[in-house]
Amino acid sequence: MKLSDVLDYIFPRKCLGCGREEGYLCSFCREKIQLLKTQCCPNCRKHQSEGRFCNQRCAENFNFDQLIVCLEYSKSNLISKMVVQFKYRFSEDLVEILGKIMKHQLAVFSHNFRSEEGNILLIPVPLSAGRMRFRGFNQSLLLAKYLVKNFNGMQVSDCMQREDGSEQQAGKARNARLKNLENKIFMNKGQEKFLAGKSVIVIDDIATTGTTLNECARVLKLAGASHVCGLVLARGK
Repeated sequence: MKLSDVLDYIFPRKCLGCGREEGYLCSFCREKIQLLKTQCCPNCRKHQSEGRFCNQRCAENFNFDQLIVCLEYSKSNLISKMVVQFKYRFSEDLVEILGKIMKHQLAVFSHNFRSEEGNILLIPVPLSAGRMRFRGFNQSLLLAKYLVKNFNGMQVSDCMQREDGSEQQAGKARNARLKNLENKIFMNKGQEKFLAGKSVIVIDDIATTGTTLNECARVLKLAGASHVCGLVLARGK
C-alpha cells in the first residue's frame, strides 16, 4: 500500500466545496463549476474573442498578445479554495482537476495559433529559488506538464528564473507589482535559441493586474518569441 493511500485512510480528503469525503472535489460540487464561455480584453475587460486586446490603445504597455481565463474568481469561491490547497498546502494531486479545466479552455479559445504544430512552447511562470524550496514544487510547471500530455505538437520549457529578491505579488497595487518584478525574471542561459519564432503559452494559476505575465512576456519576446498567450485558472479583480 502506498503512503498516500495510508494517509487518505487516516486523514480522508474532504471536498473543498461541501466537506463530503469524496476527494478534493465531489461529483456534486464538480457540476457547480462554471467555465467562462467568453473571454475579454486583458486591459478594459470588454468581451473580446479569445482574450485578445480590443485595439492598439488597449494593448499599449502590454507585452503579451492574449489572455485566456478559465473561471471567475473571488476570494471565497471554490476555485480560490482549490488554488490555495494546490499551491500552499502541497496538494499536488489537484493538478488533474485544475489541469482538466485548463485543457478545456485552451482547446476552446486557442485554435487560431494551435495549428502551428511543433512550434508552441508551454512555459510556466517561474518561482524564486527560495519559494521553490519552501513549497517543493512549481504549481504552474505541474499544470504545463499535464497540458502537454493532452495536446500534440506542444513542448514544456521551464526556461525562466525569478530572483529571490522579488516579493510575493498578492496584495500589491499595480505600480508596486511592476517595481517588485523589474528585472527579476530572466531566461536561463542558452534557452534563447529555442524561442526564435515560437508561439508561447505562459501558464499561471491566478492573474490580477497581469504584471507577472507581462514581465514574463517581455523577457520571452526579447528572446525571440513571436506570440505570447497567457493561460490562467482565474483572474482577480
